[in-house]
Amino acid sequence: MNGFLIAVLRAGIAFAVLVGLFGQIVAIPTTAADEVDRFPPYEPFATPYATALALGAAGHLAVAEIPSPGDGMDVESALAAATAAVAVGAAFAMLTVVVRSLLRKATSLQSEMAAVV
Repeated sequence: MNGFLIAVLRAGIAFAVLVGLFGQIVAIPTTAADEVDRFPPYEPFATPYATALALGAAGHLAVAEIPSPGDGMDVESALAAATAAVAVGAAFAMLTVVVRSLLRKATSLQSEMAAVV
């Protein structure tokens, strides 16, 4: 193959991976935020919703037969990036739940302290 054609194909693969990362970093959280704007009771579920969308993207990459030149490491790296995004989203969702419960407890303790003083 021509060296220029190989470089163009590699650039296309890199662009496809970057578009996937853009989708997971920008598009999916924006979609979750838009859903919260349309229906405010969804606010506590915005982070888990974004994580579920990223999980769907990772699941698709895991089971889809995606043709790739060479040994398929580009598909595996996209799957690893999607899985990492899901792990970070899940960790952030758990952190959000813990911080909310701590804030709720601190607020109740503050009101109890105000009653004592």
